[in-house]
Amino acid sequence: MGAMYKEIIFRKTLPVIIILFLAMMFLISFLKLVEVMGLIPVEISRIVDVICLVSLSLFGFYEYQKCKVQYKYSIIGDELIIHKLKGEEQILVEDIKIHDIQYIGYISKLSNKKKNLKTKKYICSILNINKFCCVYNHDGRNYKMYFEPSKDLVDIVKRIKDKQHVFHHQQDNFNVNNGNSTVLKA
Repeated sequence: MGAMYKEIIFRKTLPVIIILFLAMMFLISFLKLVEVMGLIPVEISRIVDVICLVSLSLFGFYEYQKCKVQYKYSIIGDELIIHKLKGEEQILVEDIKIHDIQYIGYISKLSNKKKNLKTKKYICSILNINKFCCVYNHDGRNYKMYFEPSKDLVDIVKRIKDKQHVFHHQQDNFNVNNGNSTVLKA
């Protein structure tokens, strides 16, 4: 099959910074409103301020760590390979034979029958809008993964899968009689 393709996705930091800024503004406004209205005593208000500051800092650190993660989607021959990249480290997380793929497409178009499978996520963006789902068979079990490939990658996978289907169909119709080979039409 000989196909080769590679792309790397990563989380953009600007949306994370904007969300953290908005969360901080909301939290400060809420805490000041509570303080001005006198809903809680001043002593407890300071403790709540510290707890909220620590929580927001932990959330910011968590999101910062997620910004360091990248995913590399590769097609080599008839395999879809996904690596998780974190700094210099590269971890193989999926190696799927394309002929084992049962469905690849938008999440919204996935049938309800396939929704109760073991699920893995290889997504970097904050919102899950227009993400893809891949349902595949491995060692007799069905799995589902969410990822965010380009349209080009999905088209290549579908093209390879279609070629494999046509090739296997032609092999099924190939007949050898007395040393003469003929292709039977379906």
